[in-house]
Amino acid sequence: MSSWKNFFDSKYLFILGLVACFSLYFIFNYNLGVGALSSDVWGYQFLEIQSRYHHWGDVPPSYNQSELYLAFPLFYYLNPGLDSGLWSYHLLSIVVIAATYLISGLVAYKIFRSWWIAGLVGVLVLIPRFIFPTRMGFLDLSSLRGNILAAPFYFLLSYYWIIYGIKSQWQNIGLGVLAGFLIYVYPPVGAITVFFFWLTALVIYRFYKWKPLAVFALVYLVAAAPFWLNHVINPATGMLDQTTGLSAEEILLQSEIIQYKFRGSGFLQTVDFAEIKRSVWDGSVLVLLWVLGVCLVKRYKSQITEEQARVSFITNWFIAFNLIFIFVIEVTNYFFITRGGLPIFVDHLRPVRAVGYVLIMQAAIFVYLWHRFFSRR
Repeated sequence: MSSWKNFFDSKYLFILGLVACFSLYFIFNYNLGVGALSSDVWGYQFLEIQSRYHHWGDVPPSYNQSELYLAFPLFYYLNPGLDSGLWSYHLLSIVVIAATYLISGLVAYKIFRSWWIAGLVGVLVLIPRFIFPTRMGFLDLSSLRGNILAAPFYFLLSYYWIIYGIKSQWQNIGLGVLAGFLIYVYPPVGAITVFFFWLTALVIYRFYKWKPLAVFALVYLVAAAPFWLNHVINPATGMLDQTTGLSAEEILLQSEIIQYKFRGSGFLQTVDFAEIKRSVWDGSVLVLLWVLGVCLVKRYKSQITEEQARVSFITNWFIAFNLIFIFVIEVTNYFFITRGGLPIFVDHLRPVRAVGYVLIMQAAIFVYLWHRFFSRR
């Protein structure tokens, strides 16, 4: 019995979890063709081919910044023209799975000092699920999109940075560089999610750590400056190809096109009820464990470490900032749309994916506390 206990408390179980994730990826994807690739890959192929060979005569500028968004050239050069098989996409997938599992799991181990908790967190962040109105997790090739490249860094820039990294000058600077780099990997995470992580740290530490918070922000801004500068001076980085000189009827038509194109992924008022049901099914357990975890942390706060107690504070504040942001954008968009104008922003629901990640860490603290204080009674 003690040998089994030692195994569950060892890094070998953690490694076994990674092997299991690789095995699941192989089972789900070993017999797929190029048709299994995501629409992101096909879309990036189109943009890169057009920029190099100009096959199509009239292609309007689009809202992307392809020259600074690394997923565009990366997904193209893995297989230009999609004519040489999927091995390069499989290789990238294996790298992303390994990085996501190892980094997320090691952050969990740093907090809980438990290998089986680390393995549980690593597996959960990879299991595909709906987090309204988007998806998270990565065990199938169809999920290989630009957003998945940011998956390894959610816990590193939230729990690890806020609890540990902010206390070290060089780690703080290094993580600031990483945060700035994420805007080139997946802009919604690098622009919105990182900002909410920073706001969460500001609320938790207030002005007690204003210097490292300021340094982190400054380093981030320097690293992300080329992206933001291009966004300001490049005329093709707006949501619309043309925003000046439009009649009221043309503006209304543009607004209807945007709402139809993005629908439930950009506007809550046009959400598909089926997505709500699927999200409730996939996320209800995590939400329940979040609530129970908060209760257990409050009850046993004096018997756990400060780092473990801080997990709940980070999760709660980060979720609150996301909900406030979504509410403000939804109300503002509704105000302008109902008055014949254009929505001001349509990517505000994509960062909800990060809420799914932090709920996993909150579920981990519930499992940890339950095992510690109740399982041996």
